[in-house]
Amino acid sequence: MRFQVVPCYYCAGAEAERKKIIDQIVIALCKQDLTVLPRSYNAEETPVSSVMAELNTRPLLGKFSIIVFDSVEKLKKAELQILESYIAKPAPYAHLILGGTTLKITKGVLAFDLSSEKPWEKQNRLKEWMMGVAAKERKRLTPDLIAYLFARVGPDVAALEQELQKLLTYALDKEVIDVADAEKLCPQPAAVTSWKLVEMLVFEGKMPPNPPVEDISSLLAFMGQIRYQLEQGIKKEGKKPFFINALKELFRLEVQCKTLNVDSRVLYDVFAAKLIRSRRS
Repeated sequence: MRFQVVPCYYCAGAEAERKKIIDQIVIALCKQDLTVLPRSYNAEETPVSSVMAELNTRPLLGKFSIIVFDSVEKLKKAELQILESYIAKPAPYAHLILGGTTLKITKGVLAFDLSSEKPWEKQNRLKEWMMGVAAKERKRLTPDLIAYLFARVGPDVAALEQELQKLLTYALDKEVIDVADAEKLCPQPAAVTSWKLVEMLVFEGKMPPNPPVEDISSLLAFMGQIRYQLEQGIKKEGKKPFFINALKELFRLEVQCKTLNVDSRVLYDVFAAKLIRSRRS
């Protein structure tokens, strides 16, 4: 996708992810003029008036200035209105890049909004991102490896990037990186019990105590661990009816998470009960 040069940008989402997008915008803008020196401010530390003064001052070096103003969600209504007034008529010699956990301004900005992203949408996006990073190194990640990383690390972009870079460095001579490589390098989860809870449900047919399913996001992450163990069961024991039916129930659960407005614990309890009944029959 071709980079679009506009006066004002807005990146909304978790800190690690929005900062990656902000960095990409800054790099793209700097390519327009290599003499530009970007400056970054935080709304918790720098008043809006100071940012406005800098935006409305012609730069001494370069054709334009690049001002990053993060944590915009911390601003009061009156301060946001000052920003909106500037965005309605921006200085022709400045680029403003706003950042925040949520999208507070929509008019007059080129928005990159990850704040309203659904958990499964984020997983799909991160999956494509990881595959893209690997492809640039002429490597391919197996589906099992991606599921393994999500189960072990979770949908945290900083943690995933760290583990992915370790894998790419480790597998210098391999075109395909698989679970075996990850098991040698990636750490055990902080809460090892979640992995044990899945094994208890899938292989022992017991209801795990206190599973991490307090919301849809955590339930989807836990489902990734369940899917991985079911697929491992098929590899080790063959296509037994239990594993096939369990994967079908897991798919139904995923659809319910995306379409039903039901408590995540209720959805999980029904699913777990079906698996236990199937395992014991």
